[in-house]
Amino acid sequence: MADAAPDKFYLRTNEIEQFIGALEFAAEILPSVWTDSSRWKWLIVSLHNALQNSFVCALSGADTAGISYLSEKSGAKMWEWLNVTSRSAPIPDAPYERLGEMLFLYERVKSGGYLTVPLVANSDMDFHFKKLNELRNDFLHFVPRAWGVDMRGMPQILSSVCSAIEQLSLVSCSFSHHLEDGDTAR
Repeated sequence: MADAAPDKFYLRTNEIEQFIGALEFAAEILPSVWTDSSRWKWLIVSLHNALQNSFVCALSGADTAGISYLSEKSGAKMWEWLNVTSRSAPIPDAPYERLGEMLFLYERVKSGGYLTVPLVANSDMDFHFKKLNELRNDFLHFVPRAWGVDMRGMPQILSSVCSAIEQLSLVSCSFSHHLEDGDTAR
């Protein structure tokens, strides 16, 4: 084992890789949901992750301070830490960074205050993303019970997710300038 390359023991990732990886996994698993209903859970989780990471990528692409994708409380603490005009020894540790929740970040990418070209959203997207978030939370924080979920609305949710991701990553160029050639193809 001592001769093994260190890369085999480490996961190296970033927000672009997280976004593309979640999107690829959603595309990979999508055909199987029609024959194995248990796979809906993983489609929902991966779609939520891809959508949230598209928001993170868009916000980080327009934010030199690196705080627009943080939760409100975490962002305020980081902003305060960054604004310290004189630092005396010892330099205080940077505050803990907590990512904003998906619906919080959704509000930010729709806002004209964060992106040069905000996400053009509508009431259907608002409803679909709220439903996606609820489903994802129910799946990840599952309380043991008998549960049935009607998945007939998922094609519309999927359409809204794809529309938002396309707008942010390719059309409005919120973060396409951070994508490398291979990333765009993926």
